[in-house]
Amino acid sequence: MNLSATNELWQPTLRSTINEMLKWRKSITEDGIIDFIASLSPWLASSPSALFVQKAAISHLHVSDPLGWIIAVVIETLGLTTTHTALAFHKWNRAHPDEPEKQAPYGLAVALAVVYVVVTLCLIVVLESFPKFSPYAPIMFPMLAVVGAVNLAMRSHHNQRVREESKAVDSERSRRWEVEDEERKFKHKLTEKKLNAKLGISVNDGVNDVNDVNDASLTVNDTVAKMLEGRQRKTEERRQRVAEFAAQGMTAQQIVDAGVGSINTIKKDMQELRTS
Repeated sequence: MNLSATNELWQPTLRSTINEMLKWRKSITEDGIIDFIASLSPWLASSPSALFVQKAAISHLHVSDPLGWIIAVVIETLGLTTTHTALAFHKWNRAHPDEPEKQAPYGLAVALAVVYVVVTLCLIVVLESFPKFSPYAPIMFPMLAVVGAVNLAMRSHHNQRVREESKAVDSERSRRWEVEDEERKFKHKLTEKKLNAKLGISVNDGVNDVNDVNDASLTVNDTVAKMLEGRQRKTEERRQRVAEFAAQGMTAQQIVDAGVGSINTIKKDMQELRTS
């Protein structure tokens, strides 16, 4: 953090204060409030189950209060992470339907979520309804530990999967920028060479003659043609996926949620498919 940012953090200026007020004003809308509640509710949804297990563990297992709260935190966070992981894997797999090597283990994530629900229900029901079986209740906690460990490993592998795809996208973008830079550079050299020839100026700029420039220009044109061909192929593949999803009755927004493209791109593709 630079010095100016630090000063603004501890001694807000009038401009920064006004900007923060405007930012909050924009966010305080009906949609903004609903979005905030929607993001908060998943964290609260598993709280009752966690508190029930905490109360039952203190009453029937005679654990200490700190250990009871640790159990409640485990139930709370594990329920959230297992559910989020399963939904994230489902969304990822829908975005990569024809790439089996990139598929996330969605089935295993769902199985972990089911195990979590069963263990939580068993802890609540067994401890509250059948106290005589309470000596066997601690067996459930190693199962929760296994769920947490496997869930952590799956998320780590999935993060690596996401990073690899992001790296591939960045590499493709960098290559495209390099091709565009080379194209601009050769066009500039060709224009400069023709202008110098028209003015009768001889300049040794590393290009021997117009033929060399033309050859270089043809090379760039071939590269650009290949890039355009690849771009056209990707467009055709995307439109084929859009057509398949549309045939299943999916709306444009649902296709966007599947990770096919942006809303404007999907609408344009659907319009092209209707007119073709």
